[in-house]
Amino acid sequence: MKTILALVCLAAVIGTAAAEPSFPQDSGTNLTILVTGDVAKSGTYAFREGMTLTQAIASAGGFTVFADVRVRVLRATGGLAEIGGRYSIQTKDEKREFIRVNVRKIKTKEEPDILLKAGDWIAVGRTME
Repeated sequence: MKTILALVCLAAVIGTAAAEPSFPQDSGTNLTILVTGDVAKSGTYAFREGMTLTQAIASAGGFTVFADVRVRVLRATGGLAEIGGRYSIQTKDEKREFIRVNVRKIKTKEEPDILLKAGDWIAVGRTME
């Protein structure tokens, strides 16, 4: 049930049907991240060691005027269960961690910027206001 709920939430975040997501591939030489949703230029971007969430959003041209500052990061986990504000979702034979991040709190230094990993998917939703 949690798996279905997490996929429904993911579909709402990125505005698509709850189809099987296509995550960035880690081929060892071409490391990428995926930034989708309410950013200027959704797409796949080169991953750099030490890259942060705010740097990835900036690489995608920043937020649109309708973007929700509460973004989601999906990450391969190797089997985490539910932990606080994080959820793991099953995708075929691997699990993905669903991390909620408030970018406004990062910019005001209330929370630290998070380090990304190769293959992360940053989903920027649309504000309902």
